[in-house]
Amino acid sequence: MQNGDWAGWTGLFLDMIADQSARLVDITGRLDTLHHDYSKLLVAERASNVLPQLLDELFSLPAITVNRAARVCRVTFRAAQFNVEKLVSLGILAEHTGRRRNRVYVVPQLIELYGSI
Repeated sequence: MQNGDWAGWTGLFLDMIADQSARLVDITGRLDTLHHDYSKLLVAERASNVLPQLLDELFSLPAITVNRAARVCRVTFRAAQFNVEKLVSLGILAEHTGRRRNRVYVVPQLIELYGSI
């Protein structure tokens, strides 16, 4: 750029944009596939109506507490806890803190995908 090679600089810049765009398209496809696979799993398990709503929320923020699940899904703490535990048993969620109270659950596959952005 300092030598007046604007065409070279512009080409490099556009190549970088194209590379990043291709990566994001790939990640978006992988996210869509993962959401579809998880949704099919919930249907196969004859899951409650709360679980698809909770799953959608997890794709926005791949970490959740039982209290937040209760607020988001507008259910009791116990109902939220049951549904979070169901997602853990299906392998979608994993407990992250190792504590007995105020646990945080994460979707490891989503964390991995979001980390690759």
